[in-house]
Order: sequence, then C-alpha cells, then structure tokens
Amino acid sequence: MATESIPGCVLQLFVWFTNPEQAGTYALVSIGISALTTGYSSAVIAFDLDLDVNHRKNQPKFYGYIPADNTLRGRCFILMTLIGAIHNMSRCVGLALLLASPSRRFAVYFVVGEVTLYVGERASRSNTRRGNLTAYSNRSFCDRQVSRRDAICLEAKRALTVLISNSLH
Repeated sequence: MATESIPGCVLQLFVWFTNPEQAGTYALVSIGISALTTGYSSAVIAFDLDLDVNHRKNQPKFYGYIPADNTLRGRCFILMTLIGAIHNMSRCVGLALLLASPSRRFAVYFVVGEVTLYVGERASRSNTRRGNLTAYSNRSFCDRQVSRRDAICLEAKRALTVLISNSLH
C-alpha cells in the first residue's frame, strides 16, 4: 500500500490535475482502481484481525465489531473497503493539489510534518507502555510471539497428557 498504490494514486492525480487533456478519462479509472486497491488491502487486514479469536479474547472492547452473520459480514467488508478507498482518495487529492500548486514547499511540509507527528506518537505510546526509551524495539512483538508459542505448546502438552491418560485407562 505505502509503496505502490498510494504513491501511484498521488502521481496519477498530480498528472491529471496538471495535464487533464493528455491524461484522458481512462486515468480516472486507474486512479479509482488504485484507491480501491488500498481500501481493499486495509479492509482485509482489519477484517482478519477482528475475526482472530485471540484478538477478540484479549481485547473484547476493541475487536468484535464484525457481525457473525455472513450477509452482514459481506456488507461490512464492502463498506470497510469503500471507506478505506474514500479516505485514501481524500488524502491523495489533498497531497496532489499541494504538489500541483505553484509552491510545492507546502507538500514537503505536509509530508514531513505528518511523518514527524506519526513517529512522535508511536514513540510516546511505546515509552509509556513499556517504560523505556527505545521507541522501536521489537521486544514486545517478540515477547508476544514467544508467549503465544508457549501457550500453544502448553495446550499441546495438555492435550497429549489427556490423550495418553485416556488411552491408559
């Protein structure tokens, strides 16, 4: 998403804003496909995370917004895709308009400011959650993977113990 469809959408919009006659109407179809690709990818990620049993069990107030009915799930997925595509289009249109303006400095300020705010927010959340100064440490991810692996091994050992005890009796 971040390296293909979003920059592609911004570039196509920039070209369409600066030279609409040369870009043609098919450029709009390509721009729409780029936006839908991003919306679809983000919807798939959110959908999969929400349906994961461990996520729903560990954070029930956050996960569990996708309904259990298959018809409603399909409708929810389509709406999530469209919301992601519209959000992507609004961001890309804004950045492309800044790039098409006479002073492109504002586009650079916007991107640098947004990335700075994102990195600062991530660093502050990381520091308050773990209480250390390492903002991008993979320790929490690795710890979660190790504890998940240990939980799976523990469940396998319990199942094997039950199986062996049942076969002996």
